[in-house]
Amino acid sequence: MVLYLGLQNLGAVARGISWLLGILSPLLIGFGIAFVLNVPLTALEERIFPLLPWRENRLFLKIRRPLAIALSLLFTVGLLLLLILLILPQLRTSLLSLAQVLPAYLEDLRDFSVSFLGRWGVSPRFLERLTLDEARLEELLAALFSQGEDSSLAGAVGGAVNLAGTLVHGFVNLVFGFTFALYMLCSKESLSYQTKKILLAVLPEAVVERIFSLSALSYQVCSRFVAGQCTEALIIGALCYLGMLLLGFPYAPTISALVSFTALIPVVGAFLGTAVGVLLIFMESPSQAFWFVVFIILLQQMEGDWIYPRVVGKSIGLPSLWVLAAITIGGSIGGVLGMLLGVPFCSILYCLMREAINGKLREKISSPEE
Repeated sequence: MVLYLGLQNLGAVARGISWLLGILSPLLIGFGIAFVLNVPLTALEERIFPLLPWRENRLFLKIRRPLAIALSLLFTVGLLLLLILLILPQLRTSLLSLAQVLPAYLEDLRDFSVSFLGRWGVSPRFLERLTLDEARLEELLAALFSQGEDSSLAGAVGGAVNLAGTLVHGFVNLVFGFTFALYMLCSKESLSYQTKKILLAVLPEAVVERIFSLSALSYQVCSRFVAGQCTEALIIGALCYLGMLLLGFPYAPTISALVSFTALIPVVGAFLGTAVGVLLIFMESPSQAFWFVVFIILLQQMEGDWIYPRVVGKSIGLPSLWVLAAITIGGSIGGVLGMLLGVPFCSILYCLMREAINGKLREKISSPEE
């Protein structure tokens, strides 16, 4: 009955889910931040700190967890700032150069269009309609503000208030989410213990053990996916840098860092950095910008068909064919987010199916047929 009512009132269900996600957004943001920071934190606590000579010191044992959190946060924020400092200055310079040469490019494009249309006997008069002279600009502005100054001013003020409210709400959610993430990381063992106690109080022990087993499997797969995704991004960034150096493209460090960062989005992420790379190179040479696009397409084809399935698929124990299927289906369902979450979700299903199938086969082998 509940399912039937939900299907008959999908709009209300969608609004309810949106309302619930809005309330839980700080917790969800905090969980995401905690999960990302927990990857370097676990590496520090399990691999780096045991090698230190003062690992048994009483003071070090007290500050061990806060120190690991601080180093993980410093590493993550420092990496993001490094990418921003590499990309923004070159992007600003290219935009300023584009603003200076754009009128000349548009004039050349108009002359080429007139010449091309003249060869085919087509009148180029319609190009004059595309010319935005001062009189036509005044007409457009008059039409835009035809409702009166008061309504336009009210609309502008209302839009500014809505924008300010959205920014403040997002900033507050980010602050609360970051605070929740710090609390989760500082007391993750006690949170796990308390959650298990609550579940044992209301559910059978076998069900609780199954839930924790599934949670451990999900965390293991997702953490390996993040590590494999970062490894794959470094590989494609290095290949992009070497290829750009060999082919003589400008801005090789900046564009390679951007391509490496956007490659964190599976398979199609590198194309997001290509647009900025084309803009930067176009200021130097339009022909090189074209060949850069060809180079990125070939590199992305090699990355999507060979590097990504083997690096990420091997890290999470998922065959290459399943990785490509997960990306394709996830992208069709949820776009970029579906592509990002499809691989770990498919890996979890693959592990559960493998466990169930192997268990059934063991039962058949151990019990002879009657």
